[in-house]
Amino acid sequence: MRASSPIEGVYLHVPFCDGKCGYCAFYSLSGRTGDIDDYLDALELELEAESRLHCYRRRTAGSKSALARLGAGRPRPVDAVGDCGTSSMQAAVSPQVPLAPRTLYMGGGTPTILTVRQLARLCAIPARHLDLRRLKEWTVEANPGTLDAERLAVLKAAGVNRISLGVQSLDDAVLARLGRRHTAAQAREACALIRAAGFRNWSLDLIGCVPGVMARQWAETVRAAVALGPPHMSVYALTSEEGSRLAGQIAAGDAALLDEEGQLACLHTAEQLLRASGLRRYEISNYARPGFECRHNVSCWRGESYLGVGCAAASHANHSRWTNAPDLDAYLQAARAGSMPPREVERLTPETEAVERLIFGLRMAEGVEPAGILAALDARNASLPIGVGRRRPRRAVTGTQQARRGEDAVALPGGSMEQSALGTHWATTFARLRREGLVRTLGGRRVLTARGRDLADTVAVELMP
Repeated sequence: MRASSPIEGVYLHVPFCDGKCGYCAFYSLSGRTGDIDDYLDALELELEAESRLHCYRRRTAGSKSALARLGAGRPRPVDAVGDCGTSSMQAAVSPQVPLAPRTLYMGGGTPTILTVRQLARLCAIPARHLDLRRLKEWTVEANPGTLDAERLAVLKAAGVNRISLGVQSLDDAVLARLGRRHTAAQAREACALIRAAGFRNWSLDLIGCVPGVMARQWAETVRAAVALGPPHMSVYALTSEEGSRLAGQIAAGDAALLDEEGQLACLHTAEQLLRASGLRRYEISNYARPGFECRHNVSCWRGESYLGVGCAAASHANHSRWTNAPDLDAYLQAARAGSMPPREVERLTPETEAVERLIFGLRMAEGVEPAGILAALDARNASLPIGVGRRRPRRAVTGTQQARRGEDAVALPGGSMEQSALGTHWATTFARLRREGLVRTLGGRRVLTARGRDLADTVAVELMP
C-alpha cells in the first residue's frame, strides 16, 4: 500500500564494528564479521519487502538470489499489522509508484568495516529496490582506521556524496579514555583521504564534556578539527546512555560526568569557535556552512516520514513508529523464513505526533510553526471517527479573544483556532517561556533563544501535555 505521506528518507543499519566504545549504547557487534554476507542478503530482502509495502517496485534478480542464498522456503502470504507490514516479506500488492527517497543514510556500527567487496554489495542494494532519481543526499558513516582510498572509490562510484566521520577527539589520551580504537594521526589521514577522493560534503563528529579535559585542551581540539576543513561538524556532550559501559561505571561510582555548568562552558566554547570559522549552528548539536546541513536529519526533525532497514533500525511512517529488534540472530532467522524481522510497532495518536513535531522542530535554528502543526492535527483528527483517537473540537476562538492572547496565541490559518487542550497548553506555555527568555517569536514561528538552547530538555518537558 502507498504511504499516506511519501517516504523522504531511508536508513540502512550496519551493526558490525571493530569494538565497543565506552559511551556507546547503539546496537553494534564486534567479532561477528563472518555473518556480514548473510546480513547483507537479509538487509536486501527487508528493503525489497518494505519497498513493496510502501511503494511497489518490481522484484529483481538480485533479491531472488539473496533469498536463495539464505535458503528461504516458499514465500508466505502477507499478514501485515497496521500499515507496517510486519509479517511476510512477500506482500502481494499491485504495482504502484516506486519508493523514491530524497535522502539515504547508511550508519552503524561502522559500515566501512566491511571489506571492499562487501561495501560494494551494500551500496548496490538501494538501486535495485529504490528509485534514486529524487535522491539529493547519500551519507555513509565511517571511522578513522577503517577508511582507505579503495573504499572511498567504491563509495564515490556508487553515488555516495556525503561522508560522516566519527573522529570524536584529536587527542590520543582522550581517544583512549573514550574507548576509541584509532589515533589522532589516523583521524587526520582519514580527513585527507576524504578530500582527495573528491567528497566536498563531509562531516566530522566531536565529543565534548569529557571529565579531566581542561578548557584549553578542548579549545585546541575544536580549532584543530576546524583546520581540517569539514563543511559540517557535530558536537555532542558525553552522556550516560543506558546499557553503555560508561553508565555501568557511573552506577558503580567509578566514573562521573561534568556538572551542568561544566558542560555548558564546554559547549559554549565549541559554539564560539565554530561560529567564528563560518559554521552556523543549525541544530543544537550540529553546525554547517550554508548548504551543507544534513538533509536526512533535518527531514527527520521536521517530522517527515522515514524508513529504517536492518537490525535495530527504526522507522516512522503512516502515523506509526516501529523498531526492528536489536538481535542479529533473530534478524537472520526471520529472513531465512521469508518473514519480516521481529519488531515493536507503535500506532501514534495525532497528539503524540504533534508534540514530537514541535519538540524536534524547536531543536533547529529555524524553529517551528505551532499553527501548522495544530492544523495538521485537526486535519488528522477530522479523518478519525469520534472516540477512535479523536477529540471533539471545542468552540473556535473569536478575534477579540485571540487579540487578548497577543503574539503567543497559536492561530490556525484564517485567523482562528480550534481550541484544543493541546493548543491552549502550548499558548500558555510559550507565553511563560517567552517571559523567561527561553523562546522568542519570529512571525508565526517559535525559536529557542541562546539560553533556551542551553535548557532545551527543560523546554521540551514544559511543552509536553
